[in-house]
Amino acid sequence: MRSALADLVDAGVVDDTDLPNLALSALARSFAMNTVRESTADELIVGAVQRVSDRLAEQPDTADCLQLIKTIQNAALPTDLFVDLAYSFAPILERAGEWLTWVHYLEPLYAAAAMLDRLWIGLRLGIGRRWLAQWTLPPTPYLI
Repeated sequence: MRSALADLVDAGVVDDTDLPNLALSALARSFAMNTVRESTADELIVGAVQRVSDRLAEQPDTADCLQLIKTIQNAALPTDLFVDLAYSFAPILERAGEWLTWVHYLEPLYAAAAMLDRLWIGLRLGIGRRWLAQWTLPPTPYLI
């Protein structure tokens, strides 16, 4: 284990200056982000996203949630994964007041989600738009 970690540090993939916490180097992070964007729904990518989201559900971190959302937003991943992330990250992002990012994340999900998820996403979108003062009501016929 230690030799594998030392090899990763020597290769510049992992930064171990803040032990016991490890972080990807900027180059490795950039490579991972490009791989996610260019990849199709690989099980490897889906598994990695699920592991990160599980960790964020246990230890909420707004900056990491935003980073993950921005990284995967244009990736070709299953809609169910995006919906699961929305359920997991709703309390974190709404509590932090990250309304613009939250609304931009939810808008494409609204049309793609199943009916029950669409109801929940619509509610979250309404709350987000209200906070952003972008509330638009559908046209209604005049009542006489």
